[in-house]
Amino acid sequence: MAEEKITKKEIKKKKKIWIKIIAPKEFNDVEIGESLVTDASDLLNRTVIANLMMLTGDMKKQNVKIKFIIKEVKEDTAIADIYGYQIVKSYARRIIGDIKSRIEDSFLCDTKDAVKLRIKPLVLTRYKTKGSILKIIRKNIKSILIDEIKKQDYKEIIDSLISYQLQKEMKNKLSKIYPISFFEIRILEKLGK
Repeated sequence: MAEEKITKKEIKKKKKIWIKIIAPKEFNDVEIGESLVTDASDLLNRTVIANLMMLTGDMKKQNVKIKFIIKEVKEDTAIADIYGYQIVKSYARRIIGDIKSRIEDSFLCDTKDAVKLRIKPLVLTRYKTKGSILKIIRKNIKSILIDEIKKQDYKEIIDSLISYQLQKEMKNKLSKIYPISFFEIRILEKLGK
């Protein structure tokens, strides 16, 4: 079998360029990264994860990651949109530690502007709790969260998560049922890109 020789003319080298990735307006168009690509359109629908502390400058928010998806590319910048919210796994393990009872769940719900979300809350009780009470709390978490999310747009939900407003409200509502020591949205993700 004869080997084919490739000449230099046949090899087409494409020049790679650096594209800045910019967070949306909610984060004051902060740069969240750069990517080296041959064509800027290759970045469309790629995901980028950034620490919330890096975006806001608030040390208290270092345990939260925000997932972005690139939706638009203009010249040498790519504009990302918020795709999800997640607490860092090591933080969740540290918080759970010696806690007596925890409640985790996963369910789907829709926002006011018809965005479908997957939500995974994490709730810790103050005392060792019976299974029947945990079941009631889990049922209430789901119904309260679904009602709250139906009333708000996707952007409003993300804003209330980042400002920790949603978590405070949920903890207060659930504490009326049973003493809660911790409430957090472990994961919130938009379904479909």
